[in-house]
Amino acid sequence: MFACHFSQEEARNTIHNLLGRLNFGSSEVCVRINSIETGLAEDDLRATLTAKAFPHSIVLPKVETVEHLDWVKKHILQVALKIINHIYLQSENFSVTI
Repeated sequence: MFACHFSQEEARNTIHNLLGRLNFGSSEVCVRINSIETGLAEDDLRATLTAKAFPHSIVLPKVETVEHLDWVKKHILQVALKIINHIYLQSENFSVTI
């Protein structure tokens, strides 16, 4: 383990870019997001879930209530719906050009 001094945005960009580029072999890839209480978790999730490859898991620090889990679920579903809509719109455009 090593420590780096990245800004939050640099760290998000690094994770986003590495998820699709590096081959982690048989290693399990986990991404830790900031605590929901910090106000940084939403951007962390967006950067992670819009990468070219998904991690095996997302680590949620300092989960203290069921509402924290509900918040994460809601935001993961929102990102997933955006991805699905994007894929659908692309397939519609493909169908129209054929």
